Amino acid sequence: MTRAAKGHDKGEVQIEEVPVTITVGVTIALCGLFLYFVPLPGCQMAGGWLLNTGIGILGSDALARYDAYDREQRKK
Repeated sequence: MTRAAKGHDKGEVQIEEVPVTITVGVTIALCGLFLYFVPLPGCQMAGGWLLNTGIGILGSDALARYDAYDREQRKK
């Protein structure tokens, strides 16, 4: 897990855990976006593939989280 901190005051900082799948998905998508704009055909092809893979990882994580939330709400 990666930690993210947020807060407006120095005395009040809230630390939240960021799941690994979100961290990996965002990293891969950003690397793909960078490679997509490099003016070499091989980099553009790999960039498109990495961008799609990163977005797919993020979408899969979002669907899994929604499914878990939906199951929890049905139990109530």
